Amino acid sequence: MTDLPQLPPDDRPPLPTPRRNMPAATPAFGGSSSEIPLSKQAVASVAIACISLFVFGILGVLAVLLARRALRDVKQGTVRGRGIAIAGMIIGYIAAILYIINIVVHYLH
Repeated sequence: MTDLPQLPPDDRPPLPTPRRNMPAATPAFGGSSSEIPLSKQAVASVAIACISLFVFGILGVLAVLLARRALRDVKQGTVRGRGIAIAGMIIGYIAAILYIINIVVHYLH
C-alpha cells in the first residue's frame, strides 16, 4: 500500500448553521390562500385545444375563444396563467387551421 501525503490543516471558518426561524417552503400543489388563482379558462382552452387536434378540429375555435377570455382576465390581474392561455390559443389555431385544410382537401378530391 502506498503512503498518501498528509493534507495541511483546514484553516477555514466553519459553515454557518441554518436559522431556525426560516419560513417553510411553499407547497408544490395548492399554495397559500393569498396566491392569485390559476385561470380555469386557460386550462380548459389547452385541454380543448389538445383534444381538438385528434378528435374534432373545429373545437380549436372554442379553445381560442376561451384563451382570449383567459388572457383578458390575466391582464386585469384577477387570475394567473398567461402562458397556459397563449399555449391554448396557439394549439387551438393550429387545430382549426388543420381542420379547415382537411375539409378543403377532402372536398377538392
